[in-house]
Amino acid sequence: MKNILKNPYASFLLAMFCTLCFGLSYPLTKITQSAFAVAPKDIGSQLLLAGVRLLLSGILILAIGFCFKSHSKLQKQDCYKVGLVSLFLVVLHYGFNYLGQGLSDGSKAPLLKETCSLFLIVFMHFFSKDDKLNAKKTIGCLLGLAGIVVVNIGSVSVFGAGIGEVFLLLAAISAAFGYCLIKLFFKNISSATSMGLAQTFGGAIMTLCGSVSG
Repeated sequence: MKNILKNPYASFLLAMFCTLCFGLSYPLTKITQSAFAVAPKDIGSQLLLAGVRLLLSGILILAIGFCFKSHSKLQKQDCYKVGLVSLFLVVLHYGFNYLGQGLSDGSKAPLLKETCSLFLIVFMHFFSKDDKLNAKKTIGCLLGLAGIVVVNIGSVSVFGAGIGEVFLLLAAISAAFGYCLIKLFFKNISSATSMGLAQTFGGAIMTLCGSVSG
C-alpha cells in the first residue's frame, strides 16, 4: 500500500474515489432518512439513525485495522483524549450534520460542510507551528466564505441562513476542531485505532441518546 500511495497517479485516483464516496454520503443520508420515515425535526430519531451508522462504522474500522495489524496500543492517559475527539468529531459533528441535512436543501449540505476545510485552516494556525496562516491561505478562506454567502442569498433567516444551514456550519466547526485534536493527541497512534474507537464510542453515545429520547 505504501508503494501504491507513493505513485502520484494512484494516490490521485484513490483521493478522487474517497471524494466521490464522501459526496455520495449526503444523498444516501437523505435516502436513509426517507426509508426509515425520520422526520426532519425528530431529533431523537435523527440521533439514533446517526448513532447506529457510526457505531457500525467504528466497529468495521477496528475490524479492518485488526485484520491489517495496524492497531496501536493505548495508554491510560489516552482514554480522555479519545473521549474529547469522540465528542467533537463524532457526537457534535454528526449530530449537527444529520439535523442540518434534514432541515436544509440537499444540494447545499455538501458545500456548507466543506467549510470545515476553511475552519481547519484557521484553527491549525493555533494548533500547529507548521500550519500558520499566510496571505494566500487568508485570501482563499475569504473567497470560500464569500461563496457560501452568495449561495445562501435569499434564504429566510438572520444573516441569510436557515436553521438547517446553521446546524451544518456548526457541524463543520465541530469537525475542524476534532481534526485539530487528532493532530494534537494522536501523533503516534494509528488512524485505525483513533478513528475506530472515536466512532464506536461516539456512535454508542448517540445511539443511547436517541433511544432514551424515544
